[in-house]
Amino acid sequence: MITPQWLRTKGGPTTTVYHLANQMRTRGHTVEILTSEKDSGVSTFDERLFVREFQIIRRLLEFRPDVIHIHGRLHFVPSAWIYQALFSPRTRILFTFHTQPRYRKYLPDAPEVRKPYTGLQAVPAKFLLHVCDRITSVSKSLVESLNENSNLGISDYAVIPSGAPTISINPQEVEQFKGQYALESCYPILSTVGVFAYDWKVAGHQIAIEAVKILSRKFPRIKLLIVGDGIYRRYLVEQVNTLGVGENIVFCGYMDKPEIPVGLSDIYVHMGLNEGSPLSVVEAMLAGKPIVAVNLGGIPEILTQNQTGILIEPDAERLAEAVAYLLANKDERLRLASNARSYAYAKLNWASIAELYLSLFKGRDPPPGQ
Repeated sequence: MITPQWLRTKGGPTTTVYHLANQMRTRGHTVEILTSEKDSGVSTFDERLFVREFQIIRRLLEFRPDVIHIHGRLHFVPSAWIYQALFSPRTRILFTFHTQPRYRKYLPDAPEVRKPYTGLQAVPAKFLLHVCDRITSVSKSLVESLNENSNLGISDYAVIPSGAPTISINPQEVEQFKGQYALESCYPILSTVGVFAYDWKVAGHQIAIEAVKILSRKFPRIKLLIVGDGIYRRYLVEQVNTLGVGENIVFCGYMDKPEIPVGLSDIYVHMGLNEGSPLSVVEAMLAGKPIVAVNLGGIPEILTQNQTGILIEPDAERLAEAVAYLLANKDERLRLASNARSYAYAKLNWASIAELYLSLFKGRDPPPGQ
């Protein structure tokens, strides 16, 4: 498996590679991870052009894989293709799209948008996709966005959503976390997870913060636990101060165990405006939480309206209304949470996701309906 980052970089691709590799190993397969991020237990390469290709091909020659699974970066495909063409024609090359492309600015001071795979840039990209034996994406929405905003014209691909592990929460850690942020007498407690490195995630956090301002009129002891960090932290802190909700917002920073704040919350909210297949939503489903999420990107592909969650337009008033509705209707909270948990356990656990990938590794498409 070739991935641009490893575990020090938080996000969907690294989490997917980590859990997928572990699942393959439990099935008796040998897995090698190639990445540019130095860490123990992985092989690394230099990101300099040509040096990178030489080092990847050299490692492939040493490892002799049956399958090369590339995650998120087309510029890794040439190395795999050269290896396949010259040394191992039977080796299969798979490429997975993980991240929804960014086609507009979501914050005024965010970098300008550079649409990928347009014009002449699309020619080599289309060729590289063509030499792959199979293309997968974590959501249908992601490929539709690519086709709408680029010149790739992807038509043959498999959708395999993100999974999440089932995790047992240590009660002692929960109590320690409650004490750290003085949460014992707070109600309701909301949580959301998303790094502050992307303007579309931060714009979603802003909507959640504005909703807390509205809800605080009726629930003065409301708390929103925001898990994540990054370059836009100062921006969000300024928004909190401007709205005067500093006592209602907790910036938890990066956490190795985001399941702790998610697990103790009454409702999980997710307003990321450009998601492919957010792992944090799946984790909240497995945790048995009622979920209110934005009806955009790949989220509606894993959450079903009024069955496993509530999907809304990206608006603070709508979010506040949905949260207030769930707080006033305990039976509905329990029904949505139970449905979400059952669905995630059946379809979105890593063992099930790994079986779908394993079918592709062996040259078979996943079963219909997946």
